[in-house]
Amino acid sequence: MNRLDVLAAAVDTLDGPWTTARAWRLYRAAGIAPGRRTARLDLAELARRGRLVARRTPEGAIYYVHPTSLEGGDAR
Repeated sequence: MNRLDVLAAAVDTLDGPWTTARAWRLYRAAGIAPGRRTARLDLAELARRGRLVARRTPEGAIYYVHPTSLEGGDAR
């Protein structure tokens, strides 16, 4: 399973918003050791694919599961 698959699986099973810090903690717990920039780019990629929706904040972005992903309408 590649890094993006690990993140996508976590997004599908764990509730709540996704931030760079949360994705980075997930990667470290899974024994994957990319930097924060990689976690940030992976979240943006899942948003580009329609799995997440980004809400911009002054501190960065917070990502939420896209409603169509919950219905099985994601485009992987």
